[in-house]
Amino acid sequence: MNFQTVTGKESLKMFELALKLKKSLFSFRYNFIFLIILFLLLKITFLFKENFVISFTGDLILIPIVYSFVKYLIRLQEKKKFSQIQLLLGFIKFEIFFILFSETSLYILSPILKDLKGLLVKPTIFIGLISGFYTFVYLLFISIILAILTILFFTRQKKNIERYYKTTIFLLILGSLSSHFQKYFDASFLEYTFGSLSVVFFILMSYLNKWVIYLSRKEKIKVIIICNILLAIVIYSMIKSGDDTGINDLIPIFSNATLTAYKFIYAFAFVYPIILQILIIFQLPVTEVIEKKTSEVESLQNLSQMISKVLDIEELVSIIIQTIERITSSRDVFICLIDEKSNCKFYSNISESRNLFDRLSQLLTSKLNQSNEKILEIDVNEFYSEENRKIEKLIIIPLLYNQKLIGYILIGKDRASIPDEDDLNTLKSIGEYSAIAIQNHHLLQKSIEKERLEKELEVAREVQKKLIPDKTPSIKNLDIAFSFIPAFEVGGDYIDYFQLDEENFGFIVADVSGKGISAAFYMAEVKGIFESLSKILTNPKDILIQANKILCKSLDRKSFVSVVYATINSKTGEIKFARAGHCPVLFLRNSEVIELLPSGIAIGLDHSKLFENNLEEISLQLQTNDLLVFYTDGVTEARNQQLGEFGTERLNEIVKQSMNKSSQAVIQKIIEELTVFSKDYPQHDDITLLAIKYLGEKK
Repeated sequence: MNFQTVTGKESLKMFELALKLKKSLFSFRYNFIFLIILFLLLKITFLFKENFVISFTGDLILIPIVYSFVKYLIRLQEKKKFSQIQLLLGFIKFEIFFILFSETSLYILSPILKDLKGLLVKPTIFIGLISGFYTFVYLLFISIILAILTILFFTRQKKNIERYYKTTIFLLILGSLSSHFQKYFDASFLEYTFGSLSVVFFILMSYLNKWVIYLSRKEKIKVIIICNILLAIVIYSMIKSGDDTGINDLIPIFSNATLTAYKFIYAFAFVYPIILQILIIFQLPVTEVIEKKTSEVESLQNLSQMISKVLDIEELVSIIIQTIERITSSRDVFICLIDEKSNCKFYSNISESRNLFDRLSQLLTSKLNQSNEKILEIDVNEFYSEENRKIEKLIIIPLLYNQKLIGYILIGKDRASIPDEDDLNTLKSIGEYSAIAIQNHHLLQKSIEKERLEKELEVAREVQKKLIPDKTPSIKNLDIAFSFIPAFEVGGDYIDYFQLDEENFGFIVADVSGKGISAAFYMAEVKGIFESLSKILTNPKDILIQANKILCKSLDRKSFVSVVYATINSKTGEIKFARAGHCPVLFLRNSEVIELLPSGIAIGLDHSKLFENNLEEISLQLQTNDLLVFYTDGVTEARNQQLGEFGTERLNEIVKQSMNKSSQAVIQKIIEELTVFSKDYPQHDDITLLAIKYLGEKK
């Protein structure tokens, strides 16, 4: 026999495939349809056969059908986000629709069902189909009402009521299924016992409804009206249901438990609006206080959210004034901020009472100097008298930050709206919070400015990082190494190389004046220009001349670019380079260092013939082991703790001692010496180094 082994990975794949298959097969849609088909097959196969097992099994299948549909409706609510009032209105609409449907359908079928009792003695297939139709309609009604009640129970529920809910549903199921024991074994006490217990637990659970607490007074009155309408409809429906002997006799043919569950659900629908009204009536006296406190908390929360987003002091003060207006219901709210010269600047969203405060400004200041820590109530008549004046009293709240007076909040009130002690405590809290907000605004502005600069530097670093090559070029007959060490405050150093053809390569080392984002963007422009010019021009001098003509148009007057651009033939060893105001190129041959310093002024300083006339190009024939070192002024101008510079002599000496070293070793040695020299002084400029060693033509 041949056995095929299955590896761990294959087993895992098979298991994942099985899970996906199970998930697709037993999703809501497939599960729901499968159960309905199973129920219908059972009922059609054994229709009109009076058997406890068959009848009981059929109703057991209905439980997951109802559960699946209720779960689907709850998920639908999570997407639609209906409010509690909308759900109650939906309850009413569905009740009305259900009553109209029942009445209309019975009227239409009345000629057929005229002799229903005779038909029930020997039921036909047609009677069975009508029974099945009404059964599914009633199941739909049960599912929708149960879903609405479930959503309402768990809305804003902090206390765990899941235990009560599961117990109620479990008793509802037992009570509904107990109808079979009444029918076949005459044990009606089971149905009444479980049904009564389910109603009792439903009542207990209804008293735990918390969402009504959060309703406003208007919303609570609206809910009371809706509950009364709902109660009237439920009572009418229950009366009509008792009279509808036709439906009551038809449904048990298909499902005995459905009719019983329908009665229990109607009992729930009758109890729920009554309990809701009781809860609301007991809460109405304190609703106004709760609304006021809720409004105050929400206003302070909105204030705290807004002040972190506002950058303008006038906008910040306006938000504070609007918050106070909402809490105090006063339109006359002013804020006075004291400047460094002890002058009081007034802010307000209206201009009606500005004349009042302009006249009282000096008198108020003298009055307020008597107490900087207490909330004062000042009678306006003491200072100002005018007919048709709306303001009777001024409530003045000092703004203190670390015991320092920074301003006042002034609130105008009439006689009918004089604040009580609780209101004054709230205003005191607002004053403390406003003082912190206003004072923190200045700190926030400084922080934002600092953050802006840091983000600018971050962008500049990112631009600079993308402009610099990420790896050293590998070119035949040449040993190349480079290093770029950016400063914290981004400078304008730039290094790059271009392949001109199979044998010729271009190298550029540049330094853009300035720092930060502007230097980084100029670097990007320099890269684009030299990359384009290197494709159409071959001589370094010509490239620098054209680059100067282009950059003179875009650089501002204070900006310039120092550049050294070189081309080298990797086969012959011929090198040409021109320098535009840049550091000299160090040339090492036979342990002797020569500073190559062709004439040339920086790009951007002159756009006339002066730049072209002063630009010199040097051409050299390299020999084996000749070394060229390009660098920026960040190397020679690096400082130590005594502010001494690294200098060109120290750099030349390091290069001189590197005759037999690789380009990478030369770069590494220079960096090591720089690190030791400036270890106690922060790097203030970018450091860029490029070393090219000619290895000679290999035969």
